[in-house]
Amino acid sequence: MLYNSAELNQEMSAAVQAEAEKKLGRSLTADEEYCIWNHGSFMGLEAIDRAIYYAKSPVEVEKYLAELPKREPLSDKDTQRT
Repeated sequence: MLYNSAELNQEMSAAVQAEAEKKLGRSLTADEEYCIWNHGSFMGLEAIDRAIYYAKSPVEVEKYLAELPKREPLSDKDTQRT
């Protein structure tokens, strides 16, 4: 089975965002959401996912997301939320 990388990126980004919101107990800010949806690569998204998973508190998640580097925006096709 072949995967469309844009669709896979959307699914994975949405799952990571949901996990972050669950851990934080609130919706993400626009800046926090941007860090997840504009991660740069699947490896980058995996690193974000692991950091959120292993964070011991919501404060650790907030700090991690705030420290992520800002990247050039991905194309709308790759970040379109479904």
